[in-house]
Amino acid sequence: MSTFDFQDYNVNVDNPQKHLDPMDTYISFRITTKVKQKMNEDMQYIVRRRYNDFLWLRSRLIETFPTLVVPALPAKHNVLEQLDRYSRSFIMARMAMLHTYLQRLTSHPVFSCSPLLKLFLTAKSAEFMMHSKNSAGLLDRITGSLQTLTGYRNTLLCPEFENVRQYTNHLSAKLIVIHDVAAKIQKERIELAYDIEEGKRAVENWLCLEPDLSYCLHGIRDALVSVLGSQKHLLQIYSTNIEQPLEEYLSYTDAVKEALNRRDAIQYNYESSRDETARKRIEKEQLEILDNTNGFGFKLWKATNRDKIKKLQQDLPILESMVEDNHDKLEIANEGMRADLERWHLERKSEIKEILTRIAHYHVLYYQEAWEKALEAVKNVNKDS
Repeated sequence: MSTFDFQDYNVNVDNPQKHLDPMDTYISFRITTKVKQKMNEDMQYIVRRRYNDFLWLRSRLIETFPTLVVPALPAKHNVLEQLDRYSRSFIMARMAMLHTYLQRLTSHPVFSCSPLLKLFLTAKSAEFMMHSKNSAGLLDRITGSLQTLTGYRNTLLCPEFENVRQYTNHLSAKLIVIHDVAAKIQKERIELAYDIEEGKRAVENWLCLEPDLSYCLHGIRDALVSVLGSQKHLLQIYSTNIEQPLEEYLSYTDAVKEALNRRDAIQYNYESSRDETARKRIEKEQLEILDNTNGFGFKLWKATNRDKIKKLQQDLPILESMVEDNHDKLEIANEGMRADLERWHLERKSEIKEILTRIAHYHVLYYQEAWEKALEAVKNVNKDS
């Protein structure tokens, strides 16, 4: 694979294709990466990747950068979507979310320079397959996940990061409310579109029965057609411009919480090793005190104690070294987490604002282009009458 500066480049995900293999059927997506060169012509890499390849990339990034916020992928299809996973709407929605996923990675100051991302974006299928097969097995990933999620439950967590977790939980709850309200409005808008369609047909039937009122009825019908057209437009853009951005950002907040969990696991490892070292040190001191006491008939017991003391003297330096290593890992994790959270806080304001502004924009257009035009048409009919 060629080496180049990956700081100035852009990535696009498009052109889904269905593959019918004897043992598997899947969808792959074309990924086009254009790298800007200072002196030479721009370089371009075109590869095809399937959803499982994206999963591999994310798992390896988490393994390499456990305390950074690795963006979330769109969820795998559930049982209800199993039969519909090759529909155009499902594939296009997944493609859009995969594109957003790569955009987040390529705009990140650390992930954008990662050899893993370069491999994913540039390696030919055979080379990529060779690397991806060397990844951790499913059991290892499950074990690691369980340790991350359950290991630190009894640890006194850092208030700084606990505040972020609480804020993220509140943010997720608010986004879920917005998502549910938008879905409810979408459902009501579908019903309204049916009602307007029925109203338009009723007016057209009325036209045949009342020729003398044709001019007025034509104006009313045109108003209904205008409203119906804008209504259908809102129905069409709901998934792309409202539902998908909200779901993607909900997944992104989950990725933040996952990163906080991984940081907490590192703190748990540090505190566990520290407590274990302190316990061993106290045990050694107590055994040394007992060994120095005078008594009769305790030679065998004292010999056993000396063996324990000797064993503890060998173990303690190893444990102390482990404590230092875990402390260094915790400090590095805290600094990396702070930097990534600061970056996320800055991005969050603009991204959520963009989502909500987009929702408001389309609704404003709906009332401007539909109802205002419809009212104007009705007013003109009244004036002419």
